[in-house]
Amino acid sequence: MSEPARSERQLTADAVSAAATARGEAGVRPTGPGERSTSVVRIRVGEVWLGVPCAAVETICVANEVTAVPRTPPHVLGLINVQGRAVPLVDLARYLGLTPAPDRDADDSKRAIVVTAGEMRAGLLCAQVCGIVELGQAELRPPHSVTDPQLKPVVVHEADVGERLCLLVDVAALLEGARVR
Repeated sequence: MSEPARSERQLTADAVSAAATARGEAGVRPTGPGERSTSVVRIRVGEVWLGVPCAAVETICVANEVTAVPRTPPHVLGLINVQGRAVPLVDLARYLGLTPAPDRDADDSKRAIVVTAGEMRAGLLCAQVCGIVELGQAELRPPHSVTDPQLKPVVVHEADVGERLCLLVDVAALLEGARVR
């Protein structure tokens, strides 16, 4: 059976990882023998780096064509077409109360990482998709640096990735809180 055709505007998480590796930006670090690890897709929302578990990522796409839907929360921008299915698009910066980085986020192309948790599915608008990073259990720590009341319910761990702090999110809590079904 052949793989379904993908447009140039939609990539799987594996393709993002391969592209980041080719550019030398993947940030993948080997873990020790027998050590459990967590794979996350690193995304930037404003000035904050988030880690989304790879197990929850369906695809990554550019969301330029958004269809507005009346009577939705302000953080739900509308619907995008992902492989023939209508998917709600959540503005993560707005939902999490983060300030977009105006100098870097002015690009017209909107990157969305499409995630699922149970029956919930949504595109999460972000400023940048960096790649996939493998984090060992020893690198994960409680999110003590998170004090913002909008971030606290969705961040489960934090980890240093290079010189940046990466906040690992609970996708189910994120989608449930954003009221995306």
